[in-house]
Amino acid sequence: MKKNFLGKLKNNKSGFSIAEALIAVLILLMVSSVVAAGMPVAAKAYTQVVDSANAQLLLSTTVTALRDELGEGVLEDGAVSGKTITYTSSTGGASSIEFGDASVNITAANVNSGEARKLVSDKAAAGMVFSFDPAETTPVAYNSTTGVVTLKNIIITRIGKTEPLATLSQLDIKVIGK
Repeated sequence: MKKNFLGKLKNNKSGFSIAEALIAVLILLMVSSVVAAGMPVAAKAYTQVVDSANAQLLLSTTVTALRDELGEGVLEDGAVSGKTITYTSSTGGASSIEFGDASVNITAANVNSGEARKLVSDKAAAGMVFSFDPAETTPVAYNSTTGVVTLKNIIITRIGKTEPLATLSQLDIKVIGK
């Protein structure tokens, strides 16, 4: 019986030939090269989507922080000079917010003590920059009649890049006023 079984194994021709195995390997190599070529494109698209989402989140966080800070503040005529807003905070101290040309974050400073605090943390900024469109001549304005602070053409970009990831054409913040 053992001899009969070994004889059947010798005569069995149902395996793969070397040509079939080589064709299978070639097909596998072609498919894997197509997948490998698509990986950088997919990684770049993923990075762009994540950057855009982070920029939108930073913009939303910044808008909320500014509304919280200025919404309870008291502004006088002439409260805005260039990119600086001077106001009396809800805690009663004279304060100012200054927007740089390309700030990683925005700080509110107590005018009397010079103590500054960030409205948006470095971690929340996550390598993003808050700025205004350079073509905008008056990005920050205050209308004392309506009690509205207006910020125009806000742009969020990645540090060292110029392409906007998120933009806001106009932000109006109603303040207490005088």
